[in-house]
Amino acid sequence: MPEAGNDLNPGDEPIADAFVHAPRREEHESHEEQGVVELLGSNDLDPEFEADPRVADLTKELINSITLQLWSIDLLLEGGIDDGHFGGKFKSYKDRFERCMASRNEMLEEARDLEAFEKKVKEAKVQLGELEVRSALGDLHEGEYEAMAPALKWMMVNYEGQIAERNAKISLLMDLSRLMPAEKIADLKDKVMMTREAIEGSEVSASVSSETVSEIKTSLDEILSFLDDR
Repeated sequence: MPEAGNDLNPGDEPIADAFVHAPRREEHESHEEQGVVELLGSNDLDPEFEADPRVADLTKELINSITLQLWSIDLLLEGGIDDGHFGGKFKSYKDRFERCMASRNEMLEEARDLEAFEKKVKEAKVQLGELEVRSALGDLHEGEYEAMAPALKWMMVNYEGQIAERNAKISLLMDLSRLMPAEKIADLKDKVMMTREAIEGSEVSASVSSETVSEIKTSLDEILSFLDDR
């Protein structure tokens, strides 16, 4: 019989590692850009929270993509980059954020696929219950209960454990800020709202097109929605 704690899928095969890896930073981004803004590193994650490394990577990538969007918008507002050059740079950071969100949604969909596990738990419980009733009635051969009950109990514990792990992953993916110190999330939200106010105010240069302003507002609203979805 397998040792307790080993993964077992509903088909009696190891569960495939189907979770999507978080997108990595594009190689074409310059070291200068990475130095201008404070990107999130592995040491910035909450050390007391033991998360799936893929979820931790996704969190870092999401926060970094937001930070880089804000940096590029600041650069535009300060006149450090023209509208034409800004468009391509901003789009690459926005696309990076959207890829991260798509990866999170795929992880959530995979983690929520619990039906097969729940079915196996119910089947094991029914079989164990039947075994216990028959044992109480003396309706089993000698040693039959001892031979079958441990395996059924192990299956129940194993599947219930995997369901609990997936539910924990779902909870974390729905609130990635749990991996980040609260002050970092608060600072980022403040920065997004300040940038949103600047875009709507007189700080915007006449050389910035209305289309660019609209794209920036849409992106900032998406970021705020993500940060507020806690």
